Amino acid sequence: MKWMSKLSDIAVPLVLIFGIISIVLSVKSTGGLTGLFAIQPENPASFNTLVSLSIGSFVCGAVSFTPDVLRFAKNKKQTLIIMFLAMIIANPLMIILGAVGAIATGYSDITFVLAAQGLLAPAFIVMILNIWSTAQGCVYSGSLSLGNTFKVNRKTLVIGFGLAGTIGAIIGFYNYFGTFINFLATTIPALGGVFIADYLVKYRKGYPSLEGNEIPAVNWGAFIAWGLGIATNYVGFGITQVNCIIVAAAIEAVFAVISAKRANTKKAAAVEIQHA
Repeated sequence: MKWMSKLSDIAVPLVLIFGIISIVLSVKSTGGLTGLFAIQPENPASFNTLVSLSIGSFVCGAVSFTPDVLRFAKNKKQTLIIMFLAMIIANPLMIILGAVGAIATGYSDITFVLAAQGLLAPAFIVMILNIWSTAQGCVYSGSLSLGNTFKVNRKTLVIGFGLAGTIGAIIGFYNYFGTFINFLATTIPALGGVFIADYLVKYRKGYPSLEGNEIPAVNWGAFIAWGLGIATNYVGFGITQVNCIIVAAAIEAVFAVISAKRANTKKAAAVEIQHA
């Protein structure tokens, strides 16, 4: 965790600095903001498609990786401040950085954007830091989750992830990156709804100890809620990712209430048997 923090201390400021420089150069090269906004894409995407891509670009980290890191926060206040800075300020800024560069240069990769703007050395630095910082976070979160779930040594998982990533790069997985982002935008938001309902309704802001038997080995209701949440992606109404969260949260809340009633009934029956 210390090395992750040290790497971020270097990567984040540099990426931010070069990103701001790139935005300035992009605006200048298009004749100012008026010229930038006047550029029209040949095949414009729909609003919902763009929302899906934007959400898909960070939703996996927001739902799975962020909790793994924020468990080290000192208190709830610090957690909320970090989430505000990361999701409300930093993430939109990075999306704007990429969007402005793409409009001005025609490239979707920040490395190519910087190179096209004559910043070849910064492009190389940003590429290394961006990939390295992202990859180490994914490896940390993935190995932590799968290691705890399947009781597999984390070092083995880290090596496996490294090999899988290398093979993916060799076979050209990057060519399917847009499809992968859409897949994340379709499947991950519903998990957030399940987590919200699980926390607020089922356990009422207080999870029991993992050492007891209060947490089931498999929460089938959560899987059903997740699946139905994903299914709402195919209902053409509103913003699909928001719909996913709401539907999954509502269904998981219903299952939580039913589960609580069954548990109370069993406890009451057990008490009656003891006093019989």
